[in-house]
Amino acid sequence: MAMLADAPLLAFSGASTHVDWRLCKADGSGAEVALDREAKVSLRDFELLLRLARAGHGITMVPEFMVREDLASRRLVQVLPEWRSPPVDVLLAYRVGASRIGRVAAVLEEARRSVVGILEQSA
Repeated sequence: MAMLADAPLLAFSGASTHVDWRLCKADGSGAEVALDREAKVSLRDFELLLRLARAGHGITMVPEFMVREDLASRRLVQVLPEWRSPPVDVLLAYRVGASRIGRVAAVLEEARRSVVGILEQSA
């Protein structure tokens, strides 16, 4: 964690340039740490954050599925492999009957497939 003390951080945030990252130990021990300081860059665009990280402008925290290929090809490296962001609940809300609309039904079906895929990977 000390290695991040002076590292340039690229934050996902629209309202502030402040980084407030919470991390938990990947081994399930329950250990947690917080990183709370100013970011070099603060954007509300994961793709742009990734482009900046790929160009060597700093360290960012993005969803794992977005960097899977970059990690496999070694374009990016995981800086703290023993730490993870805490789990986040994801909710998909829609009004009653909206599932009969084609585009809404397509999104719901894709969400179902994605959740099944994620659960199968973690098993």
